[in-house]
Amino acid sequence: MVAGCGANLAKVVLVVVNIIFLLLGLGIAVAGLYFKFGEDFLQDDIKDVLDNINLDMVGGVDIYTMLDRMSNIFIVVGFIIFAIGFFGCCGACCQWRWMLVIYAIIVILLMIVQIAGIALFASFKGEINSSFSDEATKLITDNYGKAGDDHEKITKAFNNLFNTFQCCGIYNSTDIVPKSSATFLPSQCCPSTAATPATTCSASLANEGCFTKLDNLFSKYTTIFIAVGVCILVFQLLCVIFSFCLCTAISREGAV
Repeated sequence: MVAGCGANLAKVVLVVVNIIFLLLGLGIAVAGLYFKFGEDFLQDDIKDVLDNINLDMVGGVDIYTMLDRMSNIFIVVGFIIFAIGFFGCCGACCQWRWMLVIYAIIVILLMIVQIAGIALFASFKGEINSSFSDEATKLITDNYGKAGDDHEKITKAFNNLFNTFQCCGIYNSTDIVPKSSATFLPSQCCPSTAATPATTCSASLANEGCFTKLDNLFSKYTTIFIAVGVCILVFQLLCVIFSFCLCTAISREGAV
């Protein structure tokens, strides 16, 4: 047995934190699996819009393909975190020094990858937003409300997007009805409640633009993800410190 309050504390902290990592990794993997295989996560019509919006800075890949690839990343990262948590728990509980050293090295490498990933995301966020809004505006301007099977398919897809997120147009309703037009907007663009179903409305009453709404929603969750990411980095740093402390204590007792 490892003696000393410091060693015992390190052991307890490693076990508790790595159990949290086990659950966290499982949660991330499940979220990725749900997005990838969940039938009702996105309506097929909304997928038609995302399939037609390409981002130049990521090789012209469309939005839905990029989200699908991100779900793969979530699945892989989730299971990696799960495996690391399992590795850390075993190393701490069984007091295997070699496993603790490998565990600490893997966590350090993971921290470096996480910091690099956050930095890359921050540097490309503005370009991704700009490319997305430009491509989406072009898509809706060229297709919305026009005759033809392909145009009608895109129109239906945008209407489902408007209904789902209670928004209208990309930046605002003028993307589908010019300011000079007196035409009333479709029901999908109008505020609606269970008591007052939407029919048609004027531009002054239309819901806000989808890009604005989605960007605000994305920014809200981005803040949460960053906060969670910082907490994870702190926990990972503590795990590295405590794993080396426990290794030192084991070495003093001559354990292998």
